Amino acid sequence: MKQLIKVAKVVVPIGLAIYLMYITFKDPQQRAELLEALGRAEYIWVLISMFLGWCSHMLRARRWKYLIEPLGYKTRLWNAYHAVMSGYLINMAIPRAGEISRAGLFSKSEHTPFDRTFGTIAAERVVDLVILLAITGFTVLTQYDIIWEAMQTQFSNRPVAEESTWWPKALGAGILLVLVIVLIKRFGLVDKLKGFLLGIWDGLLSIWTTPYKVQFFRDTALIWILYVGMFAVMYQCLEETSGLGLGAVMAGFVFGSFAVVLTPGGTGAYHLAVAFALGYYGIAESTGQALGLIIWGSQALMLIVLGFLSLLLMPIYNREYTGHTTIPTAQTP
Repeated sequence: MKQLIKVAKVVVPIGLAIYLMYITFKDPQQRAELLEALGRAEYIWVLISMFLGWCSHMLRARRWKYLIEPLGYKTRLWNAYHAVMSGYLINMAIPRAGEISRAGLFSKSEHTPFDRTFGTIAAERVVDLVILLAITGFTVLTQYDIIWEAMQTQFSNRPVAEESTWWPKALGAGILLVLVIVLIKRFGLVDKLKGFLLGIWDGLLSIWTTPYKVQFFRDTALIWILYVGMFAVMYQCLEETSGLGLGAVMAGFVFGSFAVVLTPGGTGAYHLAVAFALGYYGIAESTGQALGLIIWGSQALMLIVLGFLSLLLMPIYNREYTGHTTIPTAQTP
């Protein structure tokens, strides 16, 4: 059963990605509208966005070192960078395998303990999750009126259901609730959730043990500014989205960020999420999907190319390297 669950964790997201791509391009008219929008995009903005994305990855590698060095290991920036890019590449093929491979590659090159190396990755992920949730909350609060008005319009245009049809929905909801309770008890999901939340709390506490707090949070702020910046720049690709304000940018950014976790690298889900968000701002579905595909495609291309380069260059870069230098003054926990 455990082996089946492990296989499902890989197969289901990949299958979902293929299905979402299929429904995007299966309709001839929709496919033609998408290709037309993609054809008239101004791709100079794509290059600018890709450069901003690359800068964020370099900063991520440097920020990572601020968590590793307090453990007593003086490591090299390029090894951190190559491990980060290789992890992104592997994560696009195998969901949630990027962090493990990133820690493994770095530990092998720098001769650092895998568990401690992986722990630093978990800690920085916790910080990024908190920031993403904060951005999400800010976006919901500032864009509440627009989203609520669009939802009212959407639901007001739907036909009112007959009173006699309420009971099948209630029955279905009851059966679903029972299944959820059974699954929670069967697989011990309560304990797993509790452990996950405790892990998040431990990760946050570990950030405060580093003497590089200022540098860590400075690079964290710069990383997220670059994330939003490379997303906002892409809005200039298409005439319809070039005039949208910060609210539309943040809405698309938030929806797209959460879509990434559904499929490997956001394949198939990212552009649909962006289009859904931009629909609240009057952007046609085909235009929103085209913009989402440009954003996703350009970043995916960069991660694939640079990730392969990092996988190739990392062994060459470390051919005569004997590993990290121990920092005598560091306090190793």
